[in-house]
Amino acid sequence: MEIYQAQPDQLDSVYDLTAQVIREVFPYYYPGPVAEFFLNLHSREEILKDIKEGSVYLVKDREEYVGTGTWHRNHLSRIFIRTDCQKKGYGGFLMDYLEEKSSQTGKTVLVESSLPGAGFYEKRGYKTLCHRAAPVGGGYMLVYEIMRKKL
Repeated sequence: MEIYQAQPDQLDSVYDLTAQVIREVFPYYYPGPVAEFFLNLHSREEILKDIKEGSVYLVKDREEYVGTGTWHRNHLSRIFIRTDCQKKGYGGFLMDYLEEKSSQTGKTVLVESSLPGAGFYEKRGYKTLCHRAAPVGGGYMLVYEIMRKKL
C-alpha cells in the first residue's frame, strides 16, 4: 500500500472512487435525494479545487486506487474506500497517514461523519461533539455528526 498526493490528471480516479462508494453505500442509510446531495457535494469541481490546493490523497495497492481522503490542517473529509476493499485495512492505513499530518498542525482532528462512517471513526477514538441536520430540498434532511479525536 502506498499513499500519493493526488494530481489534477487523477481527478477522474478520485471522483469515480468517491461516486462509486456514495452510490453503493449511501442509499442504505439515506433516502435518494440525500445520496444525490452527497454526489453534488463531492463534485468534480470541488475535488479538483482540493487537488489544486494539495489536499487530496489516494491510496494505491497493486496498481489500483482503493481509497481517497482530503486533509485541511486539522479537518479530514471525503474519506472513501472502495466498497470491495473495505474492512481490509485500507481505511486505517489512510487515517493513520492523515492523522499524522494533522498532528503536525494541532492537537486534535475533526471529521464530519456521514451515518455510514460514524462507527469506523468511533473505533479509531473519535468522539461525537454534536449531531447536525441540514435540509437538502424536497423535505429531506441530511443527518451527520461532527467528531473529534485528540492526537
